[in-house]
Amino acid sequence: MSSAKDRLSFIEFQSPTLVAKAPEDGEWLHEIKYDGYRTQLIVEGGRARAFTRRGYDWSHRHKSIVQAAANLPIRSAIIDGEAVVLGDTGLPDYQALERGIGQPELVQAYLLCIRSSALSGRDLRQQPLIERKAALEKLLSDTAPRLTYAEHLKVSRSDMFAHACRMGLEGPPDHRQVAAVTACRQAQSELGQTRRSGGGAIHWRD
Repeated sequence: MSSAKDRLSFIEFQSPTLVAKAPEDGEWLHEIKYDGYRTQLIVEGGRARAFTRRGYDWSHRHKSIVQAAANLPIRSAIIDGEAVVLGDTGLPDYQALERGIGQPELVQAYLLCIRSSALSGRDLRQQPLIERKAALEKLLSDTAPRLTYAEHLKVSRSDMFAHACRMGLEGPPDHRQVAAVTACRQAQSELGQTRRSGGGAIHWRD
């Protein structure tokens, strides 16, 4: 998590594993799958950087998000989220995001923040997911909408999937509430399709 100079560094995202059945029991959290760019924010010493899924520094392409992150009332943080541009319907518009990514001054991009790996010098990766999300929600409670906490939904798995289909979203991710980052495994289910993607799979982490 830290380099030789004690500077926070990019933490690799989890990779998916194909599975056959989605979870239904109460130990899982259900989230909306937002159609955007997976992004990791690293905040440190009043400055912020934004990294892609593969660890490339895209701070120059997420200027408004990075500026908002730099103003967070915290000494340091590593935050995972999804960079999105909202369309006329209020849903993420992936095409608009792609068109505007090279012209960050022309688009209203937001980061929907999902979880944190470190806050104020504390490595949270071994903490249960539900606790890491709660800490992130508290941090973002009074921030500008540029950084928005992405809440999980307390509904059944089948209701969540039906809701995603009605809204034309991708298959929603599920996460085990007590999972630590190092024990995390993301899986895909072939239970159904969403309207938007045609072959959209359901994802979750274990």
